[in-house]
Amino acid sequence: DSSGRTSKDVVHVLVKDKTPPEILVKHPKRIILGGEISMDASLSRDNVGIENITWKLPSGELRYDEMKIGFLPLSAGRYHFTVDILDMEGNWNSTTFWVDVIDNEPPVFDVMIDPAPARWNDTYLSLLENVTLPFDPSSVDLFLVVNVTYRFLITELKDASGTGYMNWTFGDGAEANGDSVYHNWSLPGEYLLNLNVDDIYGNRLSKQWHIIVIPTVNFTIIPHQTYETVYINQTPEKEPEERRYIPIILGISSITAVILILTALLLYEVRTAFKVVKRRIDDRRDMKR
Repeated sequence: DSSGRTSKDVVHVLVKDKTPPEILVKHPKRIILGGEISMDASLSRDNVGIENITWKLPSGELRYDEMKIGFLPLSAGRYHFTVDILDMEGNWNSTTFWVDVIDNEPPVFDVMIDPAPARWNDTYLSLLENVTLPFDPSSVDLFLVVNVTYRFLITELKDASGTGYMNWTFGDGAEANGDSVYHNWSLPGEYLLNLNVDDIYGNRLSKQWHIIVIPTVNFTIIPHQTYETVYINQTPEKEPEERRYIPIILGISSITAVILILTALLLYEVRTAFKVVKRRIDDRRDMKR
């Protein structure tokens, strides 16, 4: 004061932190299915210090007191994560982010055909070395029969995301969608059967079969030197532009075979009778001598 006397007092001031923590999480925006999502919140900061951290995972699992974690997704999609941080003054903050998991693998599947188609017998290949065919037998995947309704069924279908599109084209202008379809070919010929299967992300697996539609289930190719070419529903001079019909190579017909057998028997009888007559003539000549 003015007289020079001094008085001192101690004032205690409590400074409280009312500012919530600042959450900073380092994470990828997207990953390929099969990889792990790595998340790092160690860059988060607070004025007085972080008390605890809680992770809420898409599976419903909670993880505590870990600044860095990993999560392995089992399927494609968008995954949401939530991070809660509490500081030492009781202030808390929360943030939510997502990571897209991308599926870039096509579906995997098998195909079943009912009734079961015939397959090219490998033993024919050596027998037909000198026979000209309008197709390469070794390139044919399936032999089907005309006017028989076949069921085409997709089996053992596997995809991490789920399938969205299945399309069949049969080579004769017809097509169908679905995992179980039916089709028959009204004309014999050479066709390409195509199947496209897409998943919901547009990944596609395509399969193709080279098929020959034959006119009868008992059809066989006879490797014989004497054969004739028969055209189904067309003449040799003019071939349709949209479809090629297969010339069916036939062996000697059953009627011709019967005629040949009868002719052979007749020749055998005549030859036998001639031998008998000749023997009698020779015997008479010997007696005269």
